[in-house]
Amino acid sequence: MKPQQVWDLFQWYRGACFRCETVGVPVAIVGDIAAQDTTLPLYACHLCIFRMQ
Repeated sequence: MKPQQVWDLFQWYRGACFRCETVGVPVAIVGDIAAQDTTLPLYACHLCIFRMQ
């Protein structure tokens, strides 16, 4: 898949990437993490999502 094809699969927000820790970039939800009865979304940036794909 080409990068744009992958990125078009997601809804994008401005935030911080959990993987590379870049702040203030477009990020999308890629999963959840649970800790002590709380579930929080994990956000990743364009580049990290393409690398994970």
